[in-house]
Amino acid sequence: MRILIVEDDLTLATTLKISLERASYTVDVAGTLEGGRQAIKDLNPDLILLDLQLPDGMGTDLLNDPEIKMGAPVIVLTALDDENTQVHALDIGAIDYVSKPYRESELLARIRSAMRRRLAPSAALILEWGELVMSLSDRKVSKAGKAVALTQHEYALLKALMSASGGVVTHRQLIRAAWSERQEEFRHYLRIYISSLRKKIEDDPLKPKLIVNDLGVGYRMGEVKE
Repeated sequence: MRILIVEDDLTLATTLKISLERASYTVDVAGTLEGGRQAIKDLNPDLILLDLQLPDGMGTDLLNDPEIKMGAPVIVLTALDDENTQVHALDIGAIDYVSKPYRESELLARIRSAMRRRLAPSAALILEWGELVMSLSDRKVSKAGKAVALTQHEYALLKALMSASGGVVTHRQLIRAAWSERQEEFRHYLRIYISSLRKKIEDDPLKPKLIVNDLGVGYRMGEVKE
């Protein structure tokens, strides 16, 4: 698997490259927006780790570039704590984000999730997350072999989260998946239905491990132990 790091901090990029190569990935580094643009065209990476603040522009410009066919999943690496910027990156194509400074184990887990999503058959009729299984053909959900009865909205939310394979799904994306709307007032309904969903699938709804909150941004499926 080839990973492209687009990061202008040479020390950070070198450290990250060593860590990823230790995990058996092939790694290339670009330090500018233009360098990243050219590397994507030349190398066709399997995954891109993209810094948002680059010397010659914002990393999100790559996601919006009409000349680039972005076939690889993109994980944003950012020191910005601006939730709007993070949500915007996810809404225009990034599948996940990791805030700096980050733990190596966390980043590797996010990369594994992204790779699972890339390798999963696009027309798969079964979604699995640990003991949780969703059959798309008959809209049935089970946990540890026991059926879980979900409402239409709960099912739509869980499907969106499981389809992201551990990547964060923004509030706006979840609202669109469940209600086909974009209005902010649906945030209240989203919290209610997530709470209801947790009561049905979590071992302890007060300490959720399957549906994890990314504060101010959205939700993700919790990491499954391998």
